[in-house]
Amino acid sequence: MAYRYAFDMKTWTPAELASAAVGRTTTAPCHWPRTSILLGIALAGLTGMRIAAGLALRGLYADGAFYAAELWNRQGFVIIEPSRWTAQVLVQAPVVFAMRLGATSPIDVATALSLSTNLVPVLLTIASLVLLPDRARAWGLFPVFVFLGFGASAGIASIADGTTAAAYAWLLFLLILGAPARPLPQAWTLLLAVGALRLHEAMSFLGPVLLVAACERIRDAEDRVARGVGILVALLLVLGTLLSLHDLLHPRLATNRGAFIQDVLGLRWLCAGDRPDVFSCIGLLGLLALPLCWVRQPTRRFLWPAFGVGLAALTILGFLQPMAAASSFAARGNACLASLPAMALLLLARGRHRKGPDRRALAGLASLLCLSVTLADAAATWQWQRYAQAAQTVLSHHRGVIGWEAALGSLSPAGRAALTGFAWPWTTPLMSIWMAPGGEVRSVIANPPGIAWEPFDPLGLAPLLGRKVVPDRAEVLRAISGG
Repeated sequence: MAYRYAFDMKTWTPAELASAAVGRTTTAPCHWPRTSILLGIALAGLTGMRIAAGLALRGLYADGAFYAAELWNRQGFVIIEPSRWTAQVLVQAPVVFAMRLGATSPIDVATALSLSTNLVPVLLTIASLVLLPDRARAWGLFPVFVFLGFGASAGIASIADGTTAAAYAWLLFLLILGAPARPLPQAWTLLLAVGALRLHEAMSFLGPVLLVAACERIRDAEDRVARGVGILVALLLVLGTLLSLHDLLHPRLATNRGAFIQDVLGLRWLCAGDRPDVFSCIGLLGLLALPLCWVRQPTRRFLWPAFGVGLAALTILGFLQPMAAASSFAARGNACLASLPAMALLLLARGRHRKGPDRRALAGLASLLCLSVTLADAAATWQWQRYAQAAQTVLSHHRGVIGWEAALGSLSPAGRAALTGFAWPWTTPLMSIWMAPGGEVRSVIANPPGIAWEPFDPLGLAPLLGRKVVPDRAEVLRAISGG
């Protein structure tokens, strides 16, 4: 029987291919390594840590405070960028559903959004790993590595759409390549292809790769229905790519246009000031360690400890130094960019008749990366809680609008570091609403001086302001709107 490679289906016998295509077999010619149990535990731990981050309202960082206010104000979807319609709907749908069930208080809406932004990319990545049939499940390691190595870098600024879009594109890509030719998997593939029409500007360069995968699926289709579905998927991907190119060339707002290459070359995702971004450093170290999965076992045993020490050092650094939160927003497109070569590599590796990497080593490496990212996430959430405590300390001792310098002056050095570490240029007054002690808004912290505020109509937020904020109510509303 032909030798079976890690990411190759083309060496299967015709009988195996036919049985897998119609779902008559659940036994994979390439066995899934036992280390997948460790990876499953690690991913479950990361999911739990993201839940903790969501409950701590960490998802409100950056533009999250604005989206939470607008969701509560409109009691419905807030689609700011039509070019990212699908990514925004995916994140906001659980919030809207929760509001329909009665969770309409401001803090409930903010908590639901924070949980959703933290969980949706993780759950989509896990879906890429577990929803595929056994014969293609090893491919799910690709999106796991992309998420842990590049998507997690944007975890603090979870409101950004890039990581969600990348995880969605991976799920669609793997379903195109490996979904069985049965009605339900084909229906899911077609539905996801419809969503890709307005997924994200990243479809301008990910769309062609997905299109190549769809063409391969059309070529290998064994019946007219499967071929027809493949053709429809391919047509939708062509249209989605063209729409994304149009959005890049003619954005709704030039300042919001996806600037993938500029963000990467600017290196703001790697460090903020003199502080390196721990998540990005963990991802780069994992990228450097990937070749270990191809080397011989004795060499790998010698190099694994060095890799583990490096991960441990970076994880400890996450607790010792303030998080480079601003770098997280600059990394919002990294997962999309990294997906391009990773998808191309998977397409090429499927048809190569050469021995692939040690799948046990791959799963082990992913588990170590996941553990390190989880601990770094814990450090970020711990520092975010210190930020919330500092903000609540200031808000509880003042009334009306509090100047930025006055707010800093009322805190200890540790409190000032916590408040400045997670301050976002234009949402500090809005964040004061969500951080209000006891949920009663009596004061807001003004934005730092010299910051260009993002104006919006604050009148819908007036009910959030406590009665005792009068006579400064109008001033508070002006501060929130940037007036």
